[in-house]
Amino acid sequence: MAKFQDIRALARQQLQAVTKNSECWKAFLHTAAIAYNYNFPNQLLIHCQNPTATAVADMEYWNKEAGRQVKRGAHGIPILDVKKEMMALRYLFDISDTIPQARTDKGLPWAVTDQNWKPVWDKIIRDNQADSIQNALLMLSTAYVAQHRGMFLQALAQSVDGSSLQWAKPEEQQQLFLQLITQSCLYMAALRCGVDTQRLDLSAFDSVWVAPASVPPNPLCTKSAASRGKSTVLQGKKKSAIMVANKR
Repeated sequence: MAKFQDIRALARQQLQAVTKNSECWKAFLHTAAIAYNYNFPNQLLIHCQNPTATAVADMEYWNKEAGRQVKRGAHGIPILDVKKEMMALRYLFDISDTIPQARTDKGLPWAVTDQNWKPVWDKIIRDNQADSIQNALLMLSTAYVAQHRGMFLQALAQSVDGSSLQWAKPEEQQQLFLQLITQSCLYMAALRCGVDTQRLDLSAFDSVWVAPASVPPNPLCTKSAASRGKSTVLQGKKKSAIMVANKR
């Protein structure tokens, strides 16, 4: 059975892995998009232990609320249990580790499919008075970042010393960092809504790069930073600025 200290160390190690380059960051965002209701360290743990996961939950949820049964012998994904005061682990299972108990989709994760994409897209476009689904999602992402701008910039100020942004002017630091957050939110929203990500402006992802191996990462994780499942990271030469918005 996994030990709490080992799993916590694994989460720290994965920060370096997902910020190796923009493609590694994109791959991580695939996991963050489906695990949006878990905090950033646990998203890292889910990604490194099961990068192909499409929907994760604990055994109690699958067995009692989703009308499914965890397969016998399935290996769970250990994550940090943030709901308990003491150091403890919690185990999640991907939907591929379960079988249906009945012909029902009750309790299953929401998804945009070939059958429902048009009404979903139409409503998102209409509610945001946009001319395309891409622009509608960009508007939502921009509004989210603007709403939490003060929190993001406060965390940036605490971490910018020694980072790759240290020599930029304060206005440039803020612009680059907020742009990366916005585009990360946009990318995750597009993935969940079945939108072609090739048509998105993701130029800020070029800012994602790994620190030299000789310098250990110094992540700043802010559990209470926001509340709607958005995550982004900027890796610097000596420090990392991580903005995490957790749903729980």
